[in-house]
Amino acid sequence: MTTMTMQRPVRDPLAGERFYRLAEAEERSHRTRWSKYFALLRAAAECGHVAAHTELATSYLAGFKNAAGATILPRSPTRARKLFEVAAKAGDTNAFSGLAYCFDAGVGGPRSEKQALYWYRRAVAHGSIIASYNISTIYRDRGDRAGRVRWLRRTIAMGDTGALVELGRLVLFRPGRRTTKATLVANILRLARSEDEESGAAMLLLADAYERGAGVPQSEKRAAEWRSRAGRAAIESSRGTVRRRST
Repeated sequence: MTTMTMQRPVRDPLAGERFYRLAEAEERSHRTRWSKYFALLRAAAECGHVAAHTELATSYLAGFKNAAGATILPRSPTRARKLFEVAAKAGDTNAFSGLAYCFDAGVGGPRSEKQALYWYRRAVAHGSIIASYNISTIYRDRGDRAGRVRWLRRTIAMGDTGALVELGRLVLFRPGRRTTKATLVANILRLARSEDEESGAAMLLLADAYERGAGVPQSEKRAAEWRSRAGRAAIESSRGTVRRRST
Protein backbone atom coordinates (compact mmCIF):
# COMPACT_ATOMS: atom_id res chain seq x y z
CA MET A 1 0.00 0.00 0.00
CA THR A 2 1.45 3.35 -0.99
CA THR A 3 0.91 6.63 0.80
CA MET A 4 -0.01 9.65 -1.26
CA THR A 5 1.80 12.87 -0.41
CA MET A 6 0.69 16.37 -1.27
CA GLN A 7 3.12 18.19 -3.52
CA ARG A 8 3.58 21.76 -2.34
CA PRO A 9 4.56 24.29 -4.98
CA VAL A 10 7.49 26.52 -4.08
CA ARG A 11 7.20 30.31 -4.38
CA ASP A 12 3.60 30.13 -5.45
CA PRO A 13 1.80 33.21 -4.04
CA LEU A 14 -1.69 31.90 -4.75
CA ALA A 15 -1.01 28.54 -3.11
CA GLY A 16 0.71 30.27 -0.21
CA GLU A 17 -2.29 32.49 0.38
CA ARG A 18 -4.62 29.49 0.19
CA PHE A 19 -2.60 27.51 2.75
CA TYR A 20 -2.42 30.58 4.99
CA ARG A 21 -6.19 31.15 4.90
CA LEU A 22 -6.75 27.49 5.69
CA ALA A 23 -4.38 27.81 8.66
CA GLU A 24 -6.30 30.88 9.89
CA ALA A 25 -9.58 29.01 9.58
CA GLU A 26 -8.16 26.08 11.53
CA GLU A 27 -6.91 28.42 14.29
CA ARG A 28 -10.36 30.00 14.60
CA SER A 29 -12.19 26.69 14.71
CA HIS A 30 -13.88 25.54 17.91
CA ARG A 31 -11.51 22.61 18.28
CA THR A 32 -8.24 23.66 16.72
CA ARG A 33 -6.09 20.82 15.45
CA TRP A 34 -2.75 22.40 16.13
CA SER A 35 -0.70 19.85 14.20
CA LYS A 36 -2.77 20.62 11.13
CA TYR A 37 -2.52 24.36 11.78
CA PHE A 38 1.27 24.32 11.84
CA ALA A 39 1.44 21.98 8.84
CA LEU A 40 -0.66 24.46 6.87
CA LEU A 41 1.45 27.36 8.12
CA ARG A 42 4.63 25.58 7.05
CA ALA A 43 3.11 24.87 3.66
CA ALA A 44 2.26 28.55 3.27
CA ALA A 45 5.80 29.54 4.25
CA GLU A 46 7.29 27.07 1.77
CA CYS A 47 5.24 28.77 -0.92
CA GLY A 48 6.75 32.09 0.04
CA HIS A 49 3.96 33.54 2.17
CA VAL A 50 5.71 36.22 4.23
CA ALA A 51 3.24 36.47 7.14
CA ALA A 52 3.45 32.69 7.58
CA HIS A 53 7.21 33.03 8.09
CA THR A 54 6.62 35.57 10.85
CA GLU A 55 3.97 33.51 12.63
CA LEU A 56 6.10 30.36 12.49
CA ALA A 57 9.11 32.30 13.74
CA THR A 58 7.15 33.62 16.72
CA SER A 59 6.01 30.09 17.59
CA TYR A 60 9.50 28.63 17.24
CA LEU A 61 10.89 31.19 19.73
CA ALA A 62 9.23 29.45 22.67
CA GLY A 63 7.83 26.31 21.06
CA PHE A 64 4.18 25.36 21.30
CA LYS A 65 2.32 22.88 23.49
CA ASN A 66 -1.37 22.01 23.37
CA ALA A 67 -3.76 22.15 26.31
CA ALA A 68 -2.69 18.64 27.37
CA GLY A 69 0.96 19.69 27.51
CA ALA A 70 2.04 17.74 24.44
CA THR A 71 4.70 19.42 22.31
CA ILE A 72 3.27 20.32 18.91
CA LEU A 73 6.08 22.57 17.75
CA PRO A 74 9.50 22.19 19.40
CA ARG A 75 11.41 25.30 20.43
CA SER A 76 13.99 26.24 17.82
CA PRO A 77 15.68 29.65 18.17
CA THR A 78 17.77 29.02 15.05
CA ARG A 79 14.69 28.41 12.89
CA ALA A 80 12.95 31.37 14.48
CA ARG A 81 15.79 33.70 13.57
CA LYS A 82 16.02 32.46 9.99
CA LEU A 83 12.27 32.82 9.49
CA PHE A 84 12.22 36.31 11.01
CA GLU A 85 15.09 37.31 8.73
CA VAL A 86 13.32 36.07 5.59
CA ALA A 87 10.11 37.86 6.55
CA ALA A 88 11.79 41.10 7.63
CA LYS A 89 13.90 41.35 4.49
CA ALA A 90 10.73 40.73 2.47
CA GLY A 91 9.19 43.77 4.16
CA ASP A 92 6.89 42.24 6.78
CA THR A 93 6.78 44.98 9.43
CA ASN A 94 5.55 42.46 12.03
CA ALA A 95 8.88 40.65 11.73
CA PHE A 96 11.10 43.68 12.37
CA SER A 97 10.88 43.54 16.18
CA GLY A 98 11.33 39.77 16.23
CA LEU A 99 14.51 39.90 14.15
CA ALA A 100 15.78 42.85 16.20
CA TYR A 101 15.23 40.87 19.39
CA CYS A 102 17.18 37.92 17.98
CA PHE A 103 20.15 40.22 17.28
CA ASP A 104 19.69 41.99 20.62
CA ALA A 105 19.59 38.86 22.79
CA GLY A 106 21.71 36.57 20.63
CA VAL A 107 18.77 34.25 19.92
CA GLY A 108 19.58 31.63 17.29
CA GLY A 109 22.90 33.24 16.42
CA PRO A 110 25.45 35.89 17.40
CA ARG A 111 24.47 39.18 19.02
CA SER A 112 24.74 42.41 17.07
CA GLU A 113 23.76 45.69 18.72
CA LYS A 114 24.11 47.48 15.38
CA GLN A 115 21.67 45.14 13.63
CA ALA A 116 19.33 45.13 16.66
CA LEU A 117 19.10 48.93 16.60
CA TYR A 118 18.61 48.95 12.83
CA TRP A 119 15.62 46.60 12.95
CA TYR A 120 14.19 48.08 16.16
CA ARG A 121 14.22 51.53 14.57
CA ARG A 122 12.45 50.19 11.50
CA ALA A 123 9.85 48.63 13.79
CA VAL A 124 9.40 51.92 15.68
CA ALA A 125 8.84 53.70 12.38
CA HIS A 126 5.85 51.38 11.94
CA GLY A 127 4.47 52.01 15.42
CA SER A 128 6.04 49.27 17.57
CA ILE A 129 5.98 50.34 21.22
CA ILE A 130 7.96 47.33 22.40
CA ALA A 131 10.71 48.10 19.90
CA SER A 132 10.93 51.67 21.21
CA TYR A 133 11.18 50.42 24.79
CA ASN A 134 13.79 47.82 23.86
CA ILE A 135 15.95 50.56 22.35
CA SER A 136 15.82 52.31 25.75
CA THR A 137 17.17 49.13 27.36
CA ILE A 138 20.10 49.06 24.93
CA TYR A 139 21.01 52.59 26.03
CA ARG A 140 20.52 51.50 29.66
CA ASP A 141 22.97 48.63 29.18
CA ARG A 142 25.44 51.04 27.57
CA GLY A 143 25.21 53.28 30.63
CA ASP A 144 23.91 56.09 28.41
CA ARG A 145 21.36 57.80 30.69
CA ALA A 146 20.49 60.57 28.22
CA GLY A 147 19.78 58.07 25.45
CA ARG A 148 17.70 55.95 27.79
CA VAL A 149 15.63 58.95 28.91
CA ARG A 150 15.14 60.05 25.30
CA TRP A 151 13.80 56.65 24.24
CA LEU A 152 11.65 56.25 27.35
CA ARG A 153 10.03 59.59 26.54
CA ARG A 154 9.41 58.43 23.00
CA THR A 155 7.92 55.17 24.29
CA ILE A 156 5.62 57.10 26.64
CA ALA A 157 4.48 59.28 23.74
CA MET A 158 3.53 56.06 21.93
CA GLY A 159 1.31 55.04 24.87
CA ASP A 160 3.43 52.84 27.18
CA THR A 161 2.42 53.67 30.77
CA GLY A 162 5.03 51.33 32.22
CA ALA A 163 7.73 53.47 30.62
CA LEU A 164 6.28 56.50 32.45
CA VAL A 165 6.83 54.82 35.83
CA GLU A 166 10.36 53.80 34.81
CA LEU A 167 11.16 57.34 33.66
CA GLY A 168 9.83 58.68 36.95
CA ARG A 169 12.17 56.45 38.94
CA LEU A 170 15.04 57.54 36.71
CA VAL A 171 14.43 61.31 36.78
CA LEU A 172 12.58 62.32 39.96
CA PHE A 173 15.23 61.39 42.50
CA ARG A 174 18.16 63.05 40.72
CA PRO A 175 19.06 66.72 40.36
CA GLY A 176 17.08 68.34 37.56
CA ARG A 177 14.74 71.12 36.49
CA ARG A 178 11.73 71.64 38.74
CA THR A 179 9.39 72.26 35.83
CA THR A 180 10.41 68.96 34.21
CA LYS A 181 9.80 67.08 37.44
CA ALA A 182 6.47 68.87 38.05
CA THR A 183 5.22 67.84 34.60
CA LEU A 184 6.38 64.29 35.18
CA VAL A 185 4.65 64.12 38.58
CA ALA A 186 1.43 65.44 37.03
CA ASN A 187 1.48 62.64 34.44
CA ILE A 188 2.26 60.02 37.10
CA LEU A 189 -0.61 61.38 39.21
CA ARG A 190 -3.02 60.94 36.30
CA LEU A 191 -1.80 57.38 35.86
CA ALA A 192 -2.19 56.64 39.59
CA ARG A 193 -5.81 57.83 39.47
CA SER A 194 -6.62 55.75 36.40
CA GLU A 195 -7.60 52.10 36.09
CA ASP A 196 -4.47 51.29 34.11
CA GLU A 197 -2.59 48.14 35.17
CA GLU A 198 0.41 50.34 36.02
CA SER A 199 -1.61 52.54 38.42
CA GLY A 200 -0.39 50.65 41.49
CA ALA A 201 3.25 51.18 40.52
CA ALA A 202 2.47 54.87 39.95
CA MET A 203 0.95 55.12 43.45
CA LEU A 204 4.08 53.67 45.03
CA LEU A 205 6.24 56.03 43.01
CA LEU A 206 4.18 58.98 44.23
CA ALA A 207 4.59 57.75 47.81
CA ASP A 208 8.37 57.75 47.36
CA ALA A 209 8.23 61.19 45.74
CA TYR A 210 6.30 62.71 48.65
CA GLU A 211 8.52 60.98 51.18
CA ARG A 212 11.65 62.44 49.61
CA GLY A 213 10.21 65.72 48.35
CA ALA A 214 11.04 64.85 44.74
CA GLY A 215 9.02 66.99 42.33
CA VAL A 216 6.44 67.64 45.08
CA PRO A 217 6.58 69.20 48.57
CA GLN A 218 7.89 66.70 51.11
CA SER A 219 4.99 65.18 53.05
CA GLU A 220 5.04 62.05 55.18
CA LYS A 221 1.24 62.21 55.36
CA ARG A 222 0.78 62.20 51.59
CA ALA A 223 3.40 59.46 51.25
CA ALA A 224 1.47 57.28 53.71
CA GLU A 225 -1.80 58.00 51.90
CA TRP A 226 -0.40 56.86 48.56
CA ARG A 227 1.17 53.74 50.06
CA SER A 228 -2.19 52.90 51.63
CA ARG A 229 -3.98 53.42 48.29
CA ALA A 230 -1.44 51.21 46.56
CA GLY A 231 -2.02 48.48 49.15
CA ARG A 232 -5.80 48.65 48.74
CA ALA A 233 -5.42 48.55 44.95
CA ALA A 234 -3.24 45.44 45.21
CA ILE A 235 -5.85 43.74 47.41
CA GLU A 236 -8.66 44.60 45.02
CA SER A 237 -6.61 43.34 42.10
CA SER A 238 -5.95 40.01 43.83
CA ARG A 239 -9.64 39.64 44.67
CA GLY A 240 -10.52 40.23 41.05
CA THR A 241 -8.05 37.54 40.01
CA VAL A 242 -9.58 35.08 42.45
CA ARG A 243 -13.07 35.87 41.16
CA ARG A 244 -12.00 35.36 37.55
CA ARG A 245 -10.35 32.05 38.38
CA SER A 246 -13.38 30.83 40.29
CA THR A 247 -15.82 31.41 37.42
